[in-house]
Amino acid sequence: MERSVNLTTSRLRNGALAAVLLVDALGLAAVAIRPWDRPDAFGAATADWLLLTHETNPSTWLTAALLLAVGGLALVALATASHAAERRFWLLTALVTCALSLDEVAAGHERMADVLRVDGTVGTYAWVLPGLVLASIVSAAFARGVVVLPPRTRRDLAVAGVVYLAGALGVEAIAGWWDSGHGNENMPYHLISFVEENLEFAGVVLAGTAILGHAAARRRSLTIRFG
Repeated sequence: MERSVNLTTSRLRNGALAAVLLVDALGLAAVAIRPWDRPDAFGAATADWLLLTHETNPSTWLTAALLLAVGGLALVALATASHAAERRFWLLTALVTCALSLDEVAAGHERMADVLRVDGTVGTYAWVLPGLVLASIVSAAFARGVVVLPPRTRRDLAVAGVVYLAGALGVEAIAGWWDSGHGNENMPYHLISFVEENLEFAGVVLAGTAILGHAAARRRSLTIRFG
């Protein structure tokens, strides 16, 4: 007996948004508890773990899972691409998103701060500067391939990239500046980081929706059967 699963764009998008809202609700509840001020209070350790600023917690897992899902969708788009330039674009998309997913889990960009130290507007978040250089190189590579895509797909992916980078580099730099002057155990820092993480969430969800919309416009479908 076989069963097929019909996953529409709206269902996938709504599922991702529901997961983001759940993580946000837990993160805001953790901020309200202020575990940095009351580390010995009941539930403070759990609240500290749920803060969106920290690694190896639900928000990290969700970001990594969403990025990996976008990489999988890019591979599906790669399989249905009709031009070599488009195939290269989707392959690059899959590689970049999977690398970002791995970085989220391994916290590779935070490790860079142990080697690089930059004073000034980015505070102790030294990896922001090499991150800007890397983002510029990757964006240039994307720009060469994105021209072969339909206008709507180009626009949607561009918006997704801008939103993601605004959080991952822009707001992250602001968080680093605040951290360097005021520390990271205070309400403003955690609220800044909350905005940063949600911009990253939004960028990834928008990218996934853009790829699904691209597939729908080309009348492509993916059927999963369990037998």
